[in-house]
Amino acid sequence: MKPSTLFTFSLLLCSSISDAQPLLTWEANKPLVGVGYMRNRSGYVDPGPAGPDQVWNFDLQDIDLTDQVLYQINANPNFQVANLVLYENSFQELFYTEASDQLSYYGQQDGSVYVQHVVDGVEILAFPCTYLTAWGDDFHAVVEGGGYNAERDGTVTGVADGHGTMIMPYGTVPNVLRVKTFEEWNDYMNNGSIQRHQKSTYRYYTEWLRFPILEVVVDSSRASVPSPWQVQRWSTWCEENDVMLGLSEVGNVTPLIHPTLTADLLWVDPTIGPGTLLRIVDMCGKTVMSHRLQGGTPIDVSRLSPGIYTILADGPEQTRSGGRQLHRPWVRFIKE
Repeated sequence: MKPSTLFTFSLLLCSSISDAQPLLTWEANKPLVGVGYMRNRSGYVDPGPAGPDQVWNFDLQDIDLTDQVLYQINANPNFQVANLVLYENSFQELFYTEASDQLSYYGQQDGSVYVQHVVDGVEILAFPCTYLTAWGDDFHAVVEGGGYNAERDGTVTGVADGHGTMIMPYGTVPNVLRVKTFEEWNDYMNNGSIQRHQKSTYRYYTEWLRFPILEVVVDSSRASVPSPWQVQRWSTWCEENDVMLGLSEVGNVTPLIHPTLTADLLWVDPTIGPGTLLRIVDMCGKTVMSHRLQGGTPIDVSRLSPGIYTILADGPEQTRSGGRQLHRPWVRFIKE
């Protein structure tokens, strides 16, 4: 892949920019093996304006689909360049490569039906990244499977075009940096036709969180120049507990359970009331263990097989300190 051009504009020239604007770094924001979260898919929401000190208010009440996602070491021989894989569900895998100055997308595999091999990765995030950081690059791909075979050539540009506060269904998230990427490519089909594509993605990050809180996507395609654009729009977002767990590394919040990677004991936030019945479910949604909370007593999960589990709190919504409500009372952990 060609070296990307990275432009970081001096913040000293922007007197209107708040001193509290976020800074994304390789050490704090790169994906890590074992990190996972629950991702909701909803309808399209307006990404809001660009610029400093924004307040983005997102109405994300409706959920079409929820997936558990997890970063793991890549072992797929079709993607030898990539060293990290994000398991999105049982059918799709997204492959990324890690470098000290960028995070790049290297393709996906959706079962045995559709395979995409990206030769030059698509850079989706540059490090360090702060307001007005920008980059650009070319990419090339070979797309195979499901009767769709093509050579793909395109470009990607990215810019951190805004920062401010997000208002989510569960509350306010401050110090957010928005990163916009725009991809434009042509698929040169085996039959000689050309499929044209454009894709804009808005990702909302905060410091010390290793995945975006929200992604807003506009994906357009058309078969030929006279044909109208076919447009798809959607949003994906993570809920309160995953944001809380990610940010707890720097003490911004208190996690509902700790540690989130354990071989034996889980400790529960004491503000979750004694007597609450917890159910532990596996990746298939099967309940593998139940536990009724007793004050100050940990949960022993040593007998569980290694894997990702979700804790569900049965009964009414539980109130945490500060009067906040858990709209969906669950939290995830990894059993070693």
